[in-house]
Amino acid sequence: MMTRFSPPHTWLALAVALLLSPIAPTAVLAQVAPAPRMPTQPPIPTAPAAPATAPAATAPGPEGAEARRLSASTTLRSNPDTTPPPAEVAEAIVGFFTELKQGNSIKAYDILLRNTRIREQREQVDALIQRTGTALGLYGRVTAAELYDHRRLGSRIIVLTYLSYSEMQPLRWRFVYYKPNTTWIMINLDCDDKLNTWYEQ
Repeated sequence: MMTRFSPPHTWLALAVALLLSPIAPTAVLAQVAPAPRMPTQPPIPTAPAAPATAPAATAPGPEGAEARRLSASTTLRSNPDTTPPPAEVAEAIVGFFTELKQGNSIKAYDILLRNTRIREQREQVDALIQRTGTALGLYGRVTAAELYDHRRLGSRIIVLTYLSYSEMQPLRWRFVYYKPNTTWIMINLDCDDKLNTWYEQ
């Protein structure tokens, strides 16, 4: 409320600085006499800009801790499995990306998090929506999305990796689902734009 040629937050800070700073006049290349040297002042520390990646949202409890462990790996598998997820899971994810294509982050997460315990973590969800909006503002609206990998862990846990494509850059989304009985529920969600962590170097 899903990039390491240059870290995204560094790139974003640079872009904002270029947009907000006035254009400096052309430097004088030659002077009749050198100007007196003024004492330099130490640089004023500034807080780093927030990254455009969305923070992870995890359901509370032991299953949430396990989901965090499962989603900790950053490198994409070289032999992904593109088997479609269960119909009820696919419907929620397709609805999520459909709304993102329209720029509707709030409605997108409302669809995705319906009937999940993550929805109860209001602060996490609000931060997720805000950071997603920041990412879409930076990279442009989502124009397409596809399943990259369907990883099954046992018979009741699946880790789905999707790639979404925007005008400027792709994003990676990970959805962890758990089936305690007869229904699949999402227990973890995260998104990042750190491209150089997606592959082995």
